[in-house]
Amino acid sequence: MNIFKKAAAVALSLMIISGNTVFAAKNKGYKFPVPNHVRISQYYSGSHSAIDIAANTGSEVYATKSGTIIKKYTGCNNFSRGNGKCSGGGVCNPNHGYSKASGSAGYCNDGFGNGYIIKHDDGTWAEYAHMNYLSDSLYEGGYVTQGTYLGGVSSTGVSTGPHLHFGLRTGNVSSFWRATPLNPLDYMDADDGGSGNAPVSNNSSVSVTTTEAKNISETNATVYGAVSYSGSKPSEVGIYFGTSSDSMNKVARDSIGHNKNPFDMWYDLNGEAGQYLSSGTTYYWQCYAIVDGKETKGEIKSFNSTGPVSTPVPISTPEPKPIATPTSTPVYIPDVPVSNDNSPSVLTVFGGNTLQIAVDNKIIGFPDAQPFIDSNNRTQVPIRAISEILNCRVDWSQMTQTAIITKENGNSVTVTIGSDIMTIGNQKIVMDTAAMVIDGRTYIPVRYVAEALGLKVEWK
Repeated sequence: MNIFKKAAAVALSLMIISGNTVFAAKNKGYKFPVPNHVRISQYYSGSHSAIDIAANTGSEVYATKSGTIIKKYTGCNNFSRGNGKCSGGGVCNPNHGYSKASGSAGYCNDGFGNGYIIKHDDGTWAEYAHMNYLSDSLYEGGYVTQGTYLGGVSSTGVSTGPHLHFGLRTGNVSSFWRATPLNPLDYMDADDGGSGNAPVSNNSSVSVTTTEAKNISETNATVYGAVSYSGSKPSEVGIYFGTSSDSMNKVARDSIGHNKNPFDMWYDLNGEAGQYLSSGTTYYWQCYAIVDGKETKGEIKSFNSTGPVSTPVPISTPEPKPIATPTSTPVYIPDVPVSNDNSPSVLTVFGGNTLQIAVDNKIIGFPDAQPFIDSNNRTQVPIRAISEILNCRVDWSQMTQTAIITKENGNSVTVTIGSDIMTIGNQKIVMDTAAMVIDGRTYIPVRYVAEALGLKVEWK
């Protein structure tokens, strides 16, 4: 996304008033995670790379910023330290601090207790530790918007009493524990002073306009919008997009790193939103912005891609010629989507001189990008072609470089570019290779994805 980016530096101002810490807004779009509870019982320091927010057990905790849940820690009971012992059994660590990276052996989740690791769209990470009452609707790999209810303050893991251990880190690394710590008070806006609900400012407003589409071709277009606001600035903007005005998907999202008001935004649908168009097709899009956890949408607009109207391939097609033997060269059959009434069941990889992929004995044609064997000896295929032949929908997040492949029956697989972790529903699977982008095309390891979607995979 191309947004005017001009960061504003706002100095941190701390005052102690009746035992509570009050700090000025940083205009960086982060919200205080425990509304009405701003007393800091332990500050950020070299040995304590987070802040502790003192609050009563059960006080509600909300997402400080929109992002993806990388880890959800569960299974810990409430403990309270007393004479070196924990109620409910176990031995407490006499020190308040803990190191999740090296571990605190013998303590629930290495002392972390219940909570979350959430990676934000701007590349920062947040940890919420020692919690309880975690929301049942949240899961690893799921996306949460700013202000989403996460759970309640507690004292699980290595903890001296009820509080939220809250940390921020930054870095393009494989895990939160390898990222560089940040002082959260340099990023969070002042508490909104709500009544215990999700933080909402009564003095903030936002106007979102969906404007126009330009540079329209058979396969691509650029869509535009505009945002103006008062009070809190938007924490996130983006677009919804689809071929129907009542079933659009959120395909692009960005955090705001500037203070320009109003400002324009625009997205190249191919390069920034991962949307490849078909000729002669009507598409719909809608801009949105999130302020204080509340989403505001602009009007729905539409445009037609250029070129002739695409003619659907008829369901009834001639019976394909059978493949003679495993050692023979497969007969080329034009690629057509597998019928809804005959769900695909077998995917075959022919690894001869010319690498070819077949689904139920139908060779898949790859018109603009070809499959290949990667350095881990795994077959990589273009995500768009294989998803279409399997009748799957692909949702793409440009910010997180994540693709969600969903079958008609609702089964879904999530893969992230450069990551060896694949998510099937709520289950994490470790692969021995990773999805990748080459020459602007996204490739996925076909065996892992096909088996996750219920296909039998053969190599010939």
